[in-house]
Amino acid sequence: MFDALVVLGKNIGIGWTREKIRKTPNSLSDRSILSVYAAGFLYKTGNFNRIIFSGGKTAGEDFPSEAAAMKDFLLKEFPEIPEDKIILEENSFDTIENATEVKKLLSKLILNQVIGLTTNEFASRAKMVFKKEGLKIDFLKANDELKKLSPQTYEKFKYKKNPTEVAYEKWAYLVILTPLVNTLAHDIIRKMRSKS
Repeated sequence: MFDALVVLGKNIGIGWTREKIRKTPNSLSDRSILSVYAAGFLYKTGNFNRIIFSGGKTAGEDFPSEAAAMKDFLLKEFPEIPEDKIILEENSFDTIENATEVKKLLSKLILNQVIGLTTNEFASRAKMVFKKEGLKIDFLKANDELKKLSPQTYEKFKYKKNPTEVAYEKWAYLVILTPLVNTLAHDIIRKMRSKS
């Protein structure tokens, strides 16, 4: 039994600008929606005491945080999950900040046994970023978990991998290995995303 399942949103990315996310009914990208479904089905296995959604105001200041949007969507799709079992981390804007803010939250709430969840193409990099922050958290792959737990839901909400996005994720994975490049890339990406 895990104390919590930490779910990382994936709102902003190649093909998903703030403008596009604002137009979606739930203020969530297809990646974040798939992760929410996977989280809901995983919670129902009884292996997790809580769900932590991590993500700030990726759609803009006038929209709910990504964490709040994921929570709302989860409660709509899984009304049997108690609302008091959901914790929000609403300050982070990217994976580096996810790791920093989740670390603070876990320390404050004294949660030790946690596991992460994010999309398949992002899981290895997320694990590495969290490890650099001092958190040895394994990450489940949302696409694989959803396909296993609810094939019908997976078929309905699966998405096509964008080749550019896959290449970007591989490049980002390598960037993490070089601290100076990592810091510069983080600053550049944050500025670009804040303008989208």
